Amino acid sequence: MLKCSILGCRDVAMSNQPHGYCSTHDEMWREDQKKRGGLPPPLLLRHSIQEEMGEANSIYPFPGMGNTNYSAATINLMSSLCHQRSKDAGWWTDQKTGEMYDVQTTPFCYGAKAALIHSEISESLEGHRKGLMDDKLPHRKMAEVELADALIRIFDLAGACGMDLGGAVVEKLEYNRSRADHKVENRAKEGGKKY
Repeated sequence: MLKCSILGCRDVAMSNQPHGYCSTHDEMWREDQKKRGGLPPPLLLRHSIQEEMGEANSIYPFPGMGNTNYSAATINLMSSLCHQRSKDAGWWTDQKTGEMYDVQTTPFCYGAKAALIHSEISESLEGHRKGLMDDKLPHRKMAEVELADALIRIFDLAGACGMDLGGAVVEKLEYNRSRADHKVENRAKEGGKKY
């Protein structure tokens, strides 16, 4: 039996629905559709990404994955999209030689890209600390937009490395769920993780 495609839900998916939700999430999805007059944001996002990547007719992001890996596939699709946009914008091209950077053959490249992720996190902290609105998207808080930038850079780097970031996120969330050092009672003990 297939599990619900909502990350963290362990209920059985409804077999008669293409989205792969359990009955509870199916009801929430239908309510959201009524409120929005169409598809809920995650499906709109997936459709627009697939359209841009030339996959608008596929039901699921990757052939053979089905809805059991929807969350992982969506993350991996974002990695592909962000990396492609970054390459298209020239961020993976040496401006002097015109050659493409390759994280496999240019080891410093990974470190430089990881440092840029740090910079976005620091900018988010600064925006939060000062209570600033973003200068590019003035209707949004700077902290929020800079976290989005960090995600874009993370997705870009994962895409460049060919990582299964989505699979790793899903597995790590599941692992963390049962970690002894993450349980409230153990965190309260002497030597436990306070934050």
